[in-house]
Amino acid sequence: MAPFTPFITEHIYQNLRRLQSKPNPPESIHYLMLPKPIDWLQDNVIEEIVNGMQTVINLGRLARDRANLPIKSPLAEVIVVHTEEAFLTEIRGLEKYILEELNVRKLTLSSNKAAYNVKLRAEPDHKLLGQKYKKDFKALLTAIKGLSDAVLEECLEKKGTTVLGHWIDLSELRIHFVVGEGSENGKIEVASSGSLLVILSTERAQDLIDEGTAREVINRIQKLRKKGGLVPTDPITVYYAAEEPLLEVIHKQMDFIQKAVKSEVLSLSQAQAHTDFLLKEDFTDIKEMGKLTLGLVKEPINP
Repeated sequence: MAPFTPFITEHIYQNLRRLQSKPNPPESIHYLMLPKPIDWLQDNVIEEIVNGMQTVINLGRLARDRANLPIKSPLAEVIVVHTEEAFLTEIRGLEKYILEELNVRKLTLSSNKAAYNVKLRAEPDHKLLGQKYKKDFKALLTAIKGLSDAVLEECLEKKGTTVLGHWIDLSELRIHFVVGEGSENGKIEVASSGSLLVILSTERAQDLIDEGTAREVINRIQKLRKKGGLVPTDPITVYYAAEEPLLEVIHKQMDFIQKAVKSEVLSLSQAQAHTDFLLKEDFTDIKEMGKLTLGLVKEPINP
């Protein structure tokens, strides 16, 4: 930790230095070499499982970006498709983290991509294959784009396939998933890496839309708290005024908002005439639902 947090690690080291049995230990942690890793303490299985989880999360975020859905907007479901049941079992054990990081309500695991009308499609690496096959490249290009889903599945397994009598290595192709015709394309977004496919449901029920709006309100409150130089433990009361339909959403999501900001949230009409606001600010056009006014009052700390 010393290269990244030099002062706190030096403080810890000086305390531990007094307890060392070796005579004349180095005066500073910065005089020590980085310790060599202890191989038998390394758990490769856990590392692979966590790496798989991180890949799922990264693909889910990529799908969100493609659908232009910020992480603050809650979604109903994420579907993880993989051919290996062992991988899906490992992902199930880390479900809590995936749901939290992607802000979705449900995780579905499947080994059957056909159930979601998703197929593999191949694109050649134009630079590599163009230089390699020159005049034959145009015919190869057409043939590669026409490879069936079954052939591409085998290609992933064998790390390549034969096209028009030529062996095409997997590194010379870009294989990705596409949504087949007839699917509700506007309601899902897909992202993939190798044999891993993440399908994100982009259809949002009204309760999820309302929660996303509530998160925007929470974000404004937290920014105002920070602007006022407050820390999360400082007791405050939040006062608000809003236009419709934003006002209705705030009323429906009040429990969620108060729990998130850890303080009482009251209508601005409930503030007394002599109320001294630490900060009071207008926020316009919250998710195109109207104007929001927020006021913060710092409450005295009870002894």
